[in-house]
Amino acid sequence: MSATLFGHYLLDQGRISAAQHQAAIAWLRGKNKSLGALAIDSQLMSEKQVAELNRQQRNTDLMLGELAVKAGFLCETDLERLLILQQATRVDLPKALVALDILPQAEVALLASSFATEQKLSRSRCEALLNQVPQAELLQLCLNELIKSLQRICRQNVVVQMVHQQRELQKRLPYVVLQKLTGESPFHFGMALCAQQVQHISSSLSGEPAAQGYIPLAAMERFSDIVMQNACEKIFQLGREFIAEKPKAFFVGERIPACKNLVGIQLRSEEGDFDAVFFAS
Repeated sequence: MSATLFGHYLLDQGRISAAQHQAAIAWLRGKNKSLGALAIDSQLMSEKQVAELNRQQRNTDLMLGELAVKAGFLCETDLERLLILQQATRVDLPKALVALDILPQAEVALLASSFATEQKLSRSRCEALLNQVPQAELLQLCLNELIKSLQRICRQNVVVQMVHQQRELQKRLPYVVLQKLTGESPFHFGMALCAQQVQHISSSLSGEPAAQGYIPLAAMERFSDIVMQNACEKIFQLGREFIAEKPKAFFVGERIPACKNLVGIQLRSEEGDFDAVFFAS
């Protein structure tokens, strides 16, 4: 279960306060260690090696453990042991809420069950709608790469909340980045984001905090290109060839390219809601 997203569910239901949510997330971050931290603690890798792999991970489709094996820092057996240790020592938000006396265990169990049921229904509805979209296979593939990149680079858990079709998606969120993929049936894919999400992407790519008040649109373009290059590789494995053109970032109100069959997929992460944008040229 995603700690952050379950936490947002509890906030929406009025079962916990924002301060309680932040305290529980901070407690979890102190308890749950990354694979790199576990490798350092186990003296299997150095801090320098982990830092180097974290930098590499911003521009690749591989997880840190896969990069470590590829670089010769870990063997497959070492990686398997670290993954088992990580899973065995991991704690989730329900445990944090009980441990911090925020909610009793019985109530947490009921809320977790309701959340899981709601998420399952939402996924089913969204999958049915996505399957009706023209070029649904390509849309789903690009969406999967976007979610994977947000998880890998930005350390965000992401779920699909809603699928909707409208022509002016960028009016809901102030910043949009689009990238055209050319091939047998050209299409655009991109994101509509709030300022907080843009800054989070930028700091995740650079490893440095984003400057306050500055909107790093170049980071949106770089992130989009990572997603789309990975998507092109996956499409090629299906026997189809597409080329990702240079991404373009837009401010709210700017005119996006002429399109038809525009689809917005509303996503939720710890940085709030944002849209994936897909349309045929």
